[in-house]
Order: sequence, then structure tokens, then C-alpha cells
Amino acid sequence: MENLKTLDYQLYYAFHGNLSPREIQTLWNEIKSKKEILQEACEVVENKWHEKTLKSNLIADTILDDYEHVDQEVYQQLVNTVYQYQDIARCVADRERTESSLLVKTLWNPQLRLTDKQKEFALKEAMEAKRIQIHGSSTFDIHYQILRNPNWSIWEKQKLVMDFWDKDEDYDERLEDWEWDVTNDRANYQGNNFPPFDKYELFNVYTYDMLSKIHQDKATTDRIWEEMEFCKLMHILRPQQWEKEVTPQVAPQKVKVGNLD
Repeated sequence: MENLKTLDYQLYYAFHGNLSPREIQTLWNEIKSKKEILQEACEVVENKWHEKTLKSNLIADTILDDYEHVDQEVYQQLVNTVYQYQDIARCVADRERTESSLLVKTLWNPQLRLTDKQKEFALKEAMEAKRIQIHGSSTFDIHYQILRNPNWSIWEKQKLVMDFWDKDEDYDERLEDWEWDVTNDRANYQGNNFPPFDKYELFNVYTYDMLSKIHQDKATTDRIWEEMEFCKLMHILRPQQWEKEVTPQVAPQKVKVGNLD
């Protein structure tokens, strides 16, 4: 059997060397085809600082990246481990490539069903992230991932969107960032210097059919439309300050935005 440390090193070199994306994928395909290697990589050990960690954080991290195409038994076992140990949940396997923790990466999978205990664990970490810098500091940190994740109902999200940001100014800025990210999605440029719409038009004028005609691709249209619907939902659950001055807040029981409720 191939040595786990050797494969871990090869994968790290692939990510940080001069290999092409195709070569990286070829190596990962070889690694993920070996279930025993994946299982060994996800075994819990203790490091010299007496913290819980995995035999190969990098391979475990890549398993979470490739959640649709890896062995599902190994994937689920890894998820359970992440939600069992705080040290492992907070692990960022490769800071040169990403700031996303293993816990955050579990939330990327919209098909993953969390238990009530796992949801409680994630929320505790999200609230702790307000105090110390864990689980990302970017626009798409653990707070965004939870609000975007279907494991939490719209009723739960109505409270969480208030809990995650104490200051209205901070929330307003974050929602603005989400909207600009949708507007500036590379797919919108269509080879031009600018998208064919501004942020106001995208969120207040454009329909699904209009987007579909622009992109001519259902997957791209669905992806952008779902992000638009998410931003609209956030406006309803926690309006920005300027909205509170002109529009009363809509009761959540009357809200239905796409499939995000």
C-alpha cells in the first residue's frame, strides 16, 4: 500500500508546484480511488501541542472540496469527525490557498443533512467567530455559509441574521458585498469589460428569463439566480438601514423566496 505521507506530499506539491489543473486532477483521482488511503487520512491523532488533528489535513480538506465525487461513507465519517472535535473543525489545511476551515467546507454541500447537535455545534462556532478570527474573515465566512445553508429554516435564519452582526453598519456592508459579488460574477461579463447591467438593475429589474437569455446555460443561470434570491431574502429578514426608513419589515411567515425557505 502506498505511503500516506508520500501522497500527502505529492498533493501539496501539486497544488503549489507548476502542475496544470489537469495534472492535479489526475493525481487526486488516483488518491481518491484508494478508500483505505482516504480512511487513514481522516484518522484522528494528537499533535505535539496536544491538539486533535487528522493524519492528513490536506487530503481531508480535498475530500470536502470534492464532496460530490468521493466515497460517501468516507465523506460522512469525516463530517462526523469535524463536528466532534473543535480543533479539527477549526483546522485550515492550506492557508496559502484558502482561509476556509474544515467546518466551513462541510457547509458547502447543500445536500448534507446535519443533526440538531451538529447544527448547535456550528452555531456555537459561528458565534465564537464574532469574538476571535476563526472560520474565515472574508465575505463568505461561516456566517454566510450558515445563512445560505438549507439545514436552517427561514425562521431560524431570521434570528441568526440579527445575532451574527451586532452593528447595522457591519451587516449593511456585508450584504452590499454579497450583492456586488453576484453582479461582478465572471459569467456576467460575457467577454466584455463590464456586465450588461448594474447592481440596481440586476436585483430590481432582471427576471430569471432575462438572465437565461444572457447566459444561455441553465447551470450558470440557476447559480446566479439563487444568489440573487438569497440576497433578496436577507433584505427581507434584516433590511438595510436605508430600507427601514422607507419600507416596513415584512413578516417572515409571508415570505417565500425561491427554494431558500
